Amino acid sequence: MKKEKPVKKKHYRLKKNGINPQHFTTGQIKFYIFLIPLCVIMALPIVFIFMNAFKPLDELFAYPPRFYVRNPTWNNFNALFTISSTSNIPASRYLFNSVVSSVITVLATLVISTAAGYVLSKKRFRLRPALMEINNLALMFCSVAVAIPRYFVIANIGLLDSFWANIIPLLATPVGVFLVKQFIDGLPDALIEAAIIDGANDYQILLKIIMPLALAAYWVLNLPVGYLCGFTLGLGPWGLFI
Repeated sequence: MKKEKPVKKKHYRLKKNGINPQHFTTGQIKFYIFLIPLCVIMALPIVFIFMNAFKPLDELFAYPPRFYVRNPTWNNFNALFTISSTSNIPASRYLFNSVVSSVITVLATLVISTAAGYVLSKKRFRLRPALMEINNLALMFCSVAVAIPRYFVIANIGLLDSFWANIIPLLATPVGVFLVKQFIDGLPDALIEAAIIDGANDYQILLKIIMPLALAAYWVLNLPVGYLCGFTLGLGPWGLFI
């Protein structure tokens, strides 16, 4: 009888933990050494914004500017609600407009981007390459470059002074379609074919297979689509009110 070869320690560790281990391993330390300082650097602008919210006027306009607040105060928030309460439009109305437009835009953008990415990735039709090239060409134009044409389109179709003026232009973003399409390209065609054999239609495949598997892509989609404010997808449309 042949003797079994001893399993190497490296192969045993890979077999035990897997490529993506569910628990902390010593092999992950090198990634944390790189990622933690990077996260701290990326979080500094956000911390600076929150610090400014609690600074008194003398610290807010001090030169050179200070990163941390020395004498935090709530007077800025009190002045905001006091002044807005005496005007025709209270501050709560601005907050309501931001929340409504952001939530609708987030949900609708994820659904539309996923549906478009699924069609461009897994369907085969004549105009598919041309549509993908048009979407890639649209990636070259930032939101500021198309702000004036977008305004004229919204004005001509009668959507001024409404929520839809802030929602409709952001529903189909080239970045969102591109990212989701690239993610769906990595899903095996056998998964879609198995669902078709089981009798699933395109809507069922989209809702029960593609969208649950695309949750990781949704987190990545939050960053570029929220370009107007730079935090999340919901703050992108919120920034249009500023």
